[in-house]
Amino acid sequence: MGKRIYLDYAASTPLDPQVEKVFVQNLRLFGNPGSLHSFGQEALAIIDEARLKIANFFGVHSSDVIFTGSATEANNLALSGVVKFFRQQKKSENLHIISSQIEHDSVLKTLKDLEAQGVAVTYLPVSSDGRIRVQDVSSFLRRETILVSIMTVNNETGVIQPIEDIGRIIRNFRRVNNSIFPLFHTDAVQAVSFEDCQLDHLGVDFLTFSGHKIYAPKGVAGLILKKGTPLAPIILGGGQEDNRRSGTENAAAIGALAEAVNLIRENKKDESHRLEKLRKKFVEEIMKNWPRVIINSGAAKTAPHIINVRFPGQKSDELLVQLDLAGVAISAGSACSARALEPSHVLLAMGLSDEQTRASIRFSLGRFTTEKEIEEVLKILKKIIK
Repeated sequence: MGKRIYLDYAASTPLDPQVEKVFVQNLRLFGNPGSLHSFGQEALAIIDEARLKIANFFGVHSSDVIFTGSATEANNLALSGVVKFFRQQKKSENLHIISSQIEHDSVLKTLKDLEAQGVAVTYLPVSSDGRIRVQDVSSFLRRETILVSIMTVNNETGVIQPIEDIGRIIRNFRRVNNSIFPLFHTDAVQAVSFEDCQLDHLGVDFLTFSGHKIYAPKGVAGLILKKGTPLAPIILGGGQEDNRRSGTENAAAIGALAEAVNLIRENKKDESHRLEKLRKKFVEEIMKNWPRVIINSGAAKTAPHIINVRFPGQKSDELLVQLDLAGVAISAGSACSARALEPSHVLLAMGLSDEQTRASIRFSLGRFTTEKEIEEVLKILKKIIK
């Protein structure tokens, strides 16, 4: 076997060498950022500088960046933290949340937990190309709606959701009802590298992003807030992160996260264009060689790095194994639920049958993907799929 080819960037990205350099340098600063002595203050300085860089990237004040241990934790904090805030204010009756059927499990399972606590949840359907209908959001908004949570880019199909349009509908609803609610949250984990994720541009109140999807280490992520967004903590302890997320901060990983964000700022436009060209070439060659193949995102606009492909008559688990044996790493959907071998809830929500879902695989490209690798994968696919 020659050099292995990694096409599963939507699951996790490798450390960028520059990010790794910053990470390793910062590892020697072992002091607790909460300590007043010089060791602690050195670690705190890294966090403060990182917070400022990340705040500038998202267009918020530095005090509105909350560092978490994962995007899953950030999503839990966003949803459960808003509900907890309401209940602390004794506004606990008839709480309502709007989300969608295609969210990441960290959102969907949190919502199920909130439903068990008496919160009403509306799960919006999607069209056959995996896009939320803006008019559906408008139809389900009501005075009891405290939160809308819709992802920016779907992690399985790459489909870009109409976040800006939804944001306008929510702002208009607020004006009519003279209220700051509902709040608007987006899981932007797959969007940060390619889309303008400044909060004012998207029209959201808070946003989730993750380190290991942008070439930073695993175990660090964040929730970005618009100033004044009400939120109660769900992890209690020493009061770190301005009493919104307790737990000693991982200064080395946070510094690396800021470096990863800086690299996106410098290269976003060129990298998006480069990946779009690779994606176009890959899709065109697949359609030419296998005319019956279907791109599950249809005509919807997608992020440049994700391609969800259905090979009729094939089984995704068998394709994964054969490609892995040939040195190519891909997935059949979200990495967080891959081992469960369940059909993708995203593709089922788009109207695919169980069989069609199990014939679908996801290729996801990234910073270190080359044209030569794409050509090699196409050759391997020709050997595997007759």
